[in-house]
Amino acid sequence: QVVDYHLAEGAEVNLSGGAYGSALSSAAAGGKATIVKRLLQEGAEVNASGGAYGSPLSSAANVGHVATIELLLAAGAEVNAIGGAYGTALSTAANNGQTEAIDLLLAAGAKINTSAGAYGTALNTAANNGHTEAMELLLVKGADVNISAGAYGTALNTAANNGHK
Repeated sequence: QVVDYHLAEGAEVNLSGGAYGSALSSAAAGGKATIVKRLLQEGAEVNASGGAYGSPLSSAANVGHVATIELLLAAGAEVNAIGGAYGTALSTAANNGQTEAIDLLLAAGAKINTSAGAYGTALNTAANNGHTEAMELLLVKGADVNISAGAYGTALNTAANNGHK
């Protein structure tokens, strides 16, 4: 109701600002699929860049909101867009060990070895936080364990630096 009220009062749906960069990214980060759908109907830019995670898709991937990820992908979200702290939606999902989101993004065409963001690849990002299930999934799906990228270099270096056996 509150979102509808602001929209009825003329709120600009694509105005950027705040931690997530846009209203769409904020709704996506909270897994608010109904609000995401409403904002898209009002013309929200599905590939708007900005905010901590770089895009609405990355914002949803950060906490593994699969229904919201599916909605954004169906609306044309660019699965390989670069931006935000972790670089890609795939790496953002890997940062929190969101295996269901990782699987969904890979099925949608996410490039598994893209190097961008603080830790480089999705594998390196998962290694940074010791998310073994995410690392195993990425390796099974073809992640290159020897890519050197990001703050610590390889996934092994990243895991070693953070004390993950």
